[in-house]
Amino acid sequence: MTTQKNIKASETKIGKKFTASFEKPKGHPVDYFVPNFGPDYDIALTKDNIAQTEADLKHVWTPNLKKVKGPPMNYKVPNFGMDQDIKDTQSNLAKTEKKMKKKWVLTDKKQKKKSPPKDYKVPNFGVDKDILDTQANIAKAEAKLGKWNVKQDADGNWIVPTAISKDAYTYKKAQTSAPDADQQVQLDEQSDPICPSSGCDTKKKKAAYPTDYFVPNFGRDHEMNANDGSLAWAEKQHKHKWVVDPESLKKKPAEDLRRVDYGVDQDILDAQKSIASIEKIHGAWNPVQDENGYWIVPEAFNNKSYNYKAVQLESSEESESDEDVQLDREPLLTWKPKARKNAYPKDYKVPNFGQDPDIIATQKSLATAEKRLKRKWKVDPNFKKAKGHPVDYKVPNFGQDQDIKDTLSIVKKMEQKYGAWNPV
Repeated sequence: MTTQKNIKASETKIGKKFTASFEKPKGHPVDYFVPNFGPDYDIALTKDNIAQTEADLKHVWTPNLKKVKGPPMNYKVPNFGMDQDIKDTQSNLAKTEKKMKKKWVLTDKKQKKKSPPKDYKVPNFGVDKDILDTQANIAKAEAKLGKWNVKQDADGNWIVPTAISKDAYTYKKAQTSAPDADQQVQLDEQSDPICPSSGCDTKKKKAAYPTDYFVPNFGRDHEMNANDGSLAWAEKQHKHKWVVDPESLKKKPAEDLRRVDYGVDQDILDAQKSIASIEKIHGAWNPVQDENGYWIVPEAFNNKSYNYKAVQLESSEESESDEDVQLDREPLLTWKPKARKNAYPKDYKVPNFGQDPDIIATQKSLATAEKRLKRKWKVDPNFKKAKGHPVDYKVPNFGQDQDIKDTLSIVKKMEQKYGAWNPV
């Protein structure tokens, strides 16, 4: 009925009768001309790659289009018995029921779930404390500054005072008494800025942000009131007045706890020993600082950072020359490490914590499966190690990548237009 009324009202308004058409709508266009742009570029490239591979491998690739068999199904799955976690859960449940003297009964899933409660009585705790505080603050401000008539802007938003813009306050100029004098201070005035050593600038500059604007007093913060109320309740509950001793705030903090000295770190000791052994061979090492204050030290990836003098390298074969050999190459290649004595602890006692629980669980599962299947599982002594992944196999040459071809073609065109490109 509502739809018919709306149609009748619309027909009366626009002066036209609404007549429905039940003719079969026209379908989408068919049998139209589609231009042939040739085979797709990716298909043509794939065909070229296949032809190149077949020529290289001297083998024609004939894909097998037969229907692939699906995954195996309806096969026998051995029963390894109840899972250990389920056994543990049942055992814990039985112990808990025995201790609590109560049987845990699960509700039937098929049982219809109760709908959430509705139409119940909600107690009225009165107006919210924040709302009451806001109303009280507005009443106090209106009593002091006059009625507050909130207006709306062109978009329907309410225009209310904001702390970041003094223009949002529509209160008139107010005067207040100075704390220690009878003189009046006008709140819409701005104080002079501090003058620099060159003197005060007499030109009045407009502040970049609003200053010295009137801030209404909305009373004490409601959170402070709530804290005071909580403190009063706690003092009454414990029958004890909480008094903060001002002298306790002046006491020095407790001294730092004594820290145990475990001696020099082992890595530092090793580094010191290494430096001492190298200095015996090459002389004292006196690192210097660069212009930025950073220490110049040898680096494994930069042989120029080594400043040791030239040394004579001993060779297993007779040397044809007695010239000194400079260490202007990677020093790590000419140095053979020597094992330090007792560089790390060894031959120490390791406590026996017993068999790993995972191994115990695996052995139990194996025993359960063998008992249920009445069959002993034996590992084949002739079990061979699995072969690794294939290596040294032939990789077909698919030719130069198409992206590289395109890039070279574009570079060639650009060079013909702008000249040869010599990257530096």
